[in-house]
Amino acid sequence: MSQIAVTLGGIIFRDFEVPERIIFGGTQSLAVHQLFGGGRMIEALGALDSEVFLTGIFSGPDAASRAQTLNVMRESGVAVALIWDEFFYNVIIEELVFSFTKNWWIPFRMRLVVVRDYVIEAITAIPSALQQANNDILTAAGFSSQTGISVSGVNETTTSTLPALQSQVGLQIASQGENLQTNATRLSSGTDIPTALAALNNITAGSLLLASLAAMQGPINRAANNFGLINS
Repeated sequence: MSQIAVTLGGIIFRDFEVPERIIFGGTQSLAVHQLFGGGRMIEALGALDSEVFLTGIFSGPDAASRAQTLNVMRESGVAVALIWDEFFYNVIIEELVFSFTKNWWIPFRMRLVVVRDYVIEAITAIPSALQQANNDILTAAGFSSQTGISVSGVNETTTSTLPALQSQVGLQIASQGENLQTNATRLSSGTDIPTALAALNNITAGSLLLASLAAMQGPINRAANNFGLINS
């Protein structure tokens, strides 16, 4: 692994400090139910990260000071970033052991407890974003009959239609806002009763339409953001 950059907190391992191997992984917690007749039912309860193990050697004139820096990190108990290749964890140093031979040659080994696995979180966030986006499109579709705006056919493969859809909803919201203002002015201007009643009816209908448009706009905008995350 000498060609791979390994970083722990603020320390970028170099030369002999770079581990020959990093041992990591985990288990899946399972509940196994034995059934009558010899069968079994297995429930997956969730993933558990194993501790991360690595070894290296601090060498050179600053070996002792770099070892001290790592030891201070252990004593602090603060979660720090562990990054190598395509892996990105948040970890706490549970155990750090040095084998001091000379002040320029200090082998060490570490055991790290995983707090978070950022890569797995990012990977699992994609299906969640897709599910949320599709749910939002279904929510927006529920207001199509009130607004006259169709979201039929919008999904993760047809996201190019979303900007036009967002624009259409936004323009209608602006238009209805202007209509409400116009009718409110007519209603308050002391015109004849038929005109006032017509203005009041327009305000009532316009308010309902504006509410439906606003309720549609949020899910559409959120779906656009989530589809953008998936396709980026």
